[in-house]
Amino acid sequence: MLSRRWILAALGVSAAFLLLAAVVLAASFIVLSTRSTASATVALPSWHDPTKVDTLKIDAPSALAVLAGTAEPQAISTMLARSEIDTAYAATIFSTGLTDRQRVGELLVVGERYTAASKVAQARQTYLALMDTLALSPALSDYERAQSLAQAANALYALKDQSLAGLALNAGRDIAVQSPFLKDAHRFMLLGKLLQAAQRGKDDKRVSQLNDDRANYVDANDAPPPARADVPDPLPAIEAPAKNDSVNAALTKRQAAALKIAQLDKGTHVSDDLINELANALFAEDDARTRAYNAPTSQLTLAQKIALARAQVDWLTLKYRIARKALGISIMPEWEDSETEIRAQLAKAYDNLYALRNEQAIALPQQKDVDLAQLVLLRQQLLAARLGVYPNASEADRVDDLNEASERLIAGQPNAALRVKVDEKNGQFYYRLVNDAAWRGDSANAKPTSVPTRKP
Repeated sequence: MLSRRWILAALGVSAAFLLLAAVVLAASFIVLSTRSTASATVALPSWHDPTKVDTLKIDAPSALAVLAGTAEPQAISTMLARSEIDTAYAATIFSTGLTDRQRVGELLVVGERYTAASKVAQARQTYLALMDTLALSPALSDYERAQSLAQAANALYALKDQSLAGLALNAGRDIAVQSPFLKDAHRFMLLGKLLQAAQRGKDDKRVSQLNDDRANYVDANDAPPPARADVPDPLPAIEAPAKNDSVNAALTKRQAAALKIAQLDKGTHVSDDLINELANALFAEDDARTRAYNAPTSQLTLAQKIALARAQVDWLTLKYRIARKALGISIMPEWEDSETEIRAQLAKAYDNLYALRNEQAIALPQQKDVDLAQLVLLRQQLLAARLGVYPNASEADRVDDLNEASERLIAGQPNAALRVKVDEKNGQFYYRLVNDAAWRGDSANAKPTSVPTRKP
């Protein structure tokens, strides 16, 4: 009798464990099923760290113009005028001063220059960074995205990269056909640009598809829509940090030291004296900034804390750039030896920045704005990770968070904007924009909708 009770008890415990396991598996399935697994026939591009520039030929005088105080758009324009394509690429990737729209423009020009020079690997890396920016940036219009993808596809066909060109065309077509913000005239214009790229690549299947798409719209032209985000960011812009006399004094000395190198002719050897002067200035600036960023913040407002956190990210990004010798010369051997530590510091600074921004998002008065703001922040984090400037970020975790945020927005604001669709294959992620129906996997009903009105 006793043994029978033990048997029944054991069976009860086993049943409880089985039930618990079923619950865990079901929860795991719900999370993972929101990721789209690419079919075996789809070749997703492998991610390579865009900040790994050790094989590039970077001209130090051109690169150091930014450290000397030159605005980044102006500095990159000068690099390209001097045919310093590698230097312009590195500056565009590491930039903390370019808007996403400016970065897209620079990547397009750099990609075209690499294509013209038949530098296939560099061009491909540039267009991969561009495609990630176009899919993940919340600050662009759908017209800009599709137009830029048509330009990228055109160049990639010229490079005989049929696979990546096809992905760019597919992404551009999805936006042109499905975006709720485009007029029919805009769709017709964009499909025409995509069609020209497919024709250049003699991609007969896509030529036929794009011709069929265009037939659904009247042959018409219209002025392009304004170059601004289709969905405004509900979060306030990040303020400039409060002035700090010690930081400003160190910054002035660093800019003066960098200017002496930036004024050298292209390709000129940089003397040890000039490098040492700049290194000493950077040491002093790092000390001043470290003290400023580690000062107590209990008396600061949330907006002031965010401004300080953003400034710390910018500074550590510059340190990381110097550690990776992405300015063309070895300036700080100590930072080069501590690259792993600097990577960790930069990742922690990004974590802190986005934790503070999430506090700001949660405090918004309307839930629809909270949901949208959190989605914007996730897209920004993923873009920084894909560009390589947010090291050690857990992409898979953020993809799951992004999918959950997208589901909330689809439920609360259906058909309000295109959603980021994430395809996964063998641990590689690929990002594209589609409407609600396609995001759910209902491609047959992925048709354009009228421009939505946001609910009050």
